[in-house]
Amino acid sequence: MNMKKWVIGGAVLVSTVFGSAVLADSALKLVVNGSLLGEQAKVQLQDGTTMVSARSLAEALGAKVEWENETRTVRIDLPDASLQKGQISLLEKAVAPATAKAAAETWAEGVKTRNGALQYAVMSKELRDKERENFEAFHWVTGTSSPWVDSYKVGEGRENKDGTLTFAVELVYTDSTKAVSTSTQEVTVAKQDDRWYVSELPGSPSDPGVDEFPYDHVTYENQYWAYTVTLPKSWYGQFLAQESETKSELLFQSSTGLKAPIVTIHSVPAADWKQDEYGQLHKLGEKKGRVYYYVLPLDNPYEGREVDAYGRMVQEAKEAMKTFQLP
Repeated sequence: MNMKKWVIGGAVLVSTVFGSAVLADSALKLVVNGSLLGEQAKVQLQDGTTMVSARSLAEALGAKVEWENETRTVRIDLPDASLQKGQISLLEKAVAPATAKAAAETWAEGVKTRNGALQYAVMSKELRDKERENFEAFHWVTGTSSPWVDSYKVGEGRENKDGTLTFAVELVYTDSTKAVSTSTQEVTVAKQDDRWYVSELPGSPSDPGVDEFPYDHVTYENQYWAYTVTLPKSWYGQFLAQESETKSELLFQSSTGLKAPIVTIHSVPAADWKQDEYGQLHKLGEKKGRVYYYVLPLDNPYEGREVDAYGRMVQEAKEAMKTFQLP
């Protein structure tokens, strides 16, 4: 297959001329942004190179695809990223608080609703640069599904010498048992371009600053398939959940920035499920034509004290998988 590309006015033109026939490899799969493409992707292996349907791949990336019969050309127009960024920027400006207290309240509302995008919108540029990677790792969803923030109260601000204001934010937590606990943390806001933004926080998006976790466990809930797993209390603030439609990785929060999976939970069509001969795939359950199973890591990539911490969490994950529940 010969393939040529032209870039004209921001559009990508792909012309294809088919030579010898190629058989589709049923073992090959194509996953785009966490979504598995179906048979229409026509994934093939030719001379060590993976080939795929241009339309399937382009549309999965949000592009518009047209076929020009006269020139036998596939025309792919990619979405204009600059337009999307402009739209997001205008939305962020629209929610930019006009008062210092409103900045603290908007941030607290973002924590309550687990809306990382709202929290990010009211952060200063410096804090955004620091926290963006954490937000993206959580797919912009923060906090835990249980316990959750039921309400909040923002006190009066305390003026600092540098002109910033610090507010005491009381978060009220609850869970399915209706137990209630509170946590108070300080949020500092600063004025920039006639608007107020959060400039300093006591914790990260994954841990909004609870000094002492008041519950005896953490409940993880998958956003795609709504299954739940009960995790040890000690895991709070120590792991990240990186999710896609086909798997969920619970990652170790290392001080070095290295994020290795503690456990990976997979979801596959029942027809694709097959127990491996080494016993590394552990089936959790099956429902509505999908099988759920987990895999534990074979190696420990950390050093120093984190070797023991990671190893302990891997062993705890094995026990935690016994609490796996489907909706």
